[in-house]
Amino acid sequence: MPILSDQDRKTLETRFKKDLKRDVTLTLFTARSFGGLILPGRECQTCEQTEELLTEITEISPHINLTVKDFYTEAEEAQERGIDRIPCITLQAEGDEPSNLLFYGIPAGFEILTLIEDIVAASRRVSPLQLTTRKALRKLETEVHIQVFVTPG
Repeated sequence: MPILSDQDRKTLETRFKKDLKRDVTLTLFTARSFGGLILPGRECQTCEQTEELLTEITEISPHINLTVKDFYTEAEEAQERGIDRIPCITLQAEGDEPSNLLFYGIPAGFEILTLIEDIVAASRRVSPLQLTTRKALRKLETEVHIQVFVTPG
């Protein structure tokens, strides 16, 4: 059963046709099951649904691609990218370096809007931040680690 409604698909199709300028690859770090078997200690309650949702999103536009990586068998890459839990989604626009933006958990409910805006921003190479905020960030002399936590309401 699809996660996105027909109306949501139509809305996203219109948005993507209008706003996507370059291809964007979503990379999902997840836990793969082996023939339906999940190894103890490697359970992930939302990994399967996250992959289903991202697959539906990528089916809407030829400018959005999905790469799925197993967090455990490709642990070195996950560690190099600073990924420490799953599911984790990263974005990379065509021609850009991999992003350090990490989206943990399933982008369900209102969180899907954040993911869609991130896809569009990456594709357009335009930051949604206000000019004053971007100027202030350019003045930073050291690396900053920002985390935003959202809980289902």
